[in-house]
Amino acid sequence: MFKKIYSKLAIGKRLSIACLISVTVFHSLPAIADVSVKNALANNYVRYIQASHFLSQATFGPTVDTVTALASRIKAIGRDAAFNEWIDDQFTRPNISPLDLGMEMLLRDGEESNVSNHASDTLLQNPRYYREHTWWHQAVMGESQLLSRMAWALYQIMPAYSSDNLHGWRSSTSYREVLRNSAFGTHRDLLENITYNPVMASMLSHMKNDKGDESLGIFPDENYAREVMQLFSIGVYDINSGSRFVTDSNGNRVENYTNDDITQLARVFTGLAPLPKRNSQSFFSANGGTNDGRLVMWENHHHQGSKTFLGKTIPAGQSGDQDISDALDILANYKTTPYFFSNLLMQRFTTSTPNVNYLQRVANVFKDNGQGVRGDFKEVIRAILMDSTVRDSLKIVKTVDPDNSARTLITVDVNQDSWENDTTQGRLREPMLQTANFFRFFEADPLEHESSNHGGDFKPFYSDVSGGQRIRDEISIFGYYSADYLPVTGPAANKSRNQRPLVLPEFELLPSSLVVRNEKILSIARRQSVLQRQSIFRENAPLKRLIGYTDDNSFEQLIFDLNVFLFAGTMSKSLQEELLVTLDDISGSTDAERLARAVSVLFASPDFAIIN
Repeated sequence: MFKKIYSKLAIGKRLSIACLISVTVFHSLPAIADVSVKNALANNYVRYIQASHFLSQATFGPTVDTVTALASRIKAIGRDAAFNEWIDDQFTRPNISPLDLGMEMLLRDGEESNVSNHASDTLLQNPRYYREHTWWHQAVMGESQLLSRMAWALYQIMPAYSSDNLHGWRSSTSYREVLRNSAFGTHRDLLENITYNPVMASMLSHMKNDKGDESLGIFPDENYAREVMQLFSIGVYDINSGSRFVTDSNGNRVENYTNDDITQLARVFTGLAPLPKRNSQSFFSANGGTNDGRLVMWENHHHQGSKTFLGKTIPAGQSGDQDISDALDILANYKTTPYFFSNLLMQRFTTSTPNVNYLQRVANVFKDNGQGVRGDFKEVIRAILMDSTVRDSLKIVKTVDPDNSARTLITVDVNQDSWENDTTQGRLREPMLQTANFFRFFEADPLEHESSNHGGDFKPFYSDVSGGQRIRDEISIFGYYSADYLPVTGPAANKSRNQRPLVLPEFELLPSSLVVRNEKILSIARRQSVLQRQSIFRENAPLKRLIGYTDDNSFEQLIFDLNVFLFAGTMSKSLQEELLVTLDDISGSTDAERLARAVSVLFASPDFAIIN
């Protein structure tokens, strides 16, 4: 279904999708007489598909090594046990500070101090670029893949940025660090961490939000009070215990909160400002410098009266911090929070419109992780990735030909019949995820030039990674796209559902992002390297695996490997055949050019763009 929609909206060559994908395994081998050997080969291929499918949802992209390792564990202990083992291992991986990483990059690139609030004479680029460098390095090169994916999910749900000045990289990077530090914690702790964060507080204007004076018609700013309910916790609409929207007698959705709720909650978020650098600084002049610290409560500027919202009352006379704590408890424990926030996370990892049963199961884990903890992100992530709806979405049918003379030995069919009209499976990879997948599979290798003394830092030049999304974009609090976006034309526009409305958030970036990204992919594939932004030098990071395919002149092997390791066996037979025909028809081109064109077509295809 989603591939059809993508095909309609995508600019450029349209590729048909087969209902049944048939993949020949080990096609270059001679005939094997022993059926047991054939079965073993087929089973091994199935394990590779399962591993690739899982890693496409849990990481910034499968690689040959990660798929091979996980497939080996599936063989040893079984699929679900192997996946749970992988998740448990990811929970133990180190959480590298993006701020520390950025500082180390700056020092290696010639910055002479550890402050880096200005561009020194030794740097050939502005330090603000390092907010992007740290993200790309951790996404493409980092081993803590699940942590980075969760932090990226949270950033898309609750984005915030600092002004693009010389030390803006510190503020924005420190905000992403808050999200990384919260990624494996609880939803309640996350709410507190972003509430006290100066970058978020500046963006949603509750930093230096004064209690006001109602007698003079001066009231607290309501921006954060509105958005913390609408976007970060309970959502706009009421949801029942069956994970469906509640409607009134006229069929209209029932809203969770009123304007009075917003006004009352706004009184809670008053009195927060940076810790003053000097005693002479007031509430309104206090300056936290780089905005990478934590706001503090100025009691004289906090509303001291009672606050009643969502049917709960916070008593008068409490400290400002206690008021905030009580308010966040109310939001975190509200009845719709597990459904609303679980749905947002599911959209970022597995599917744009989860079916009600899948959502219900994940929301139940959000309510209680089995040990009485609510909003435990570790177990919520596990529930999202391990649910049978997702893990069994690939209908793999193994067939072994018993004919000893047959050269085509084994086929593994990935049945897509159910996907053709299914609106509950899959999502579109957003541009930055697609690009990271590309870099990881083809093994971008900044360590190739480690002797240049930049420590293997991966700092891609913006021209190679821009494509509808950038960490430096000054996006709105609603993110790169709306969580409830649906194209107004095409197959999805008239799709009716009786459970939950169909939404396709990432499709809002189409088609403009496709044009830019596809051109970048072709350019990178031609160079077989990623342009890097360096300070004293600029050396490209070679794509080592892509170079290997060129050297071997093995287009069939490239298509086969991409299908196994990156497409999880879902590359359509029609796409495979079309690519081979197209490559044969390209005359007068070098092998490198032919390979580059093949790669650009593959990565522009709906087969790659959609994660099923």
